[in-house]
Amino acid sequence: MSESIETWKGYIYALLMFLTAIGNSLLMHTMFKLSFDIGGRASAAIISMVYKKVRMTEIQSNVVYEHHSKMSARMLFLKLYFIN
Repeated sequence: MSESIETWKGYIYALLMFLTAIGNSLLMHTMFKLSFDIGGRASAAIISMVYKKVRMTEIQSNVVYEHHSKMSARMLFLKLYFIN
């Protein structure tokens, strides 16, 4: 009789470990998804702020928007983005 009780305890422990592993996996997935979403939004916000700053700097300096001035704005934007 004691062997069957010990066997059921083993099955219960195994089931609890399996369910814990599934729960852990689901929680980790949710955490990583939220982290990537927040990181992407923060990155997009910073890029947008830098781009707006470059555009405002061009507007304030009365630069004529020709092809080379747009290219210089793009180059300045890329330099600011990759340096910081």
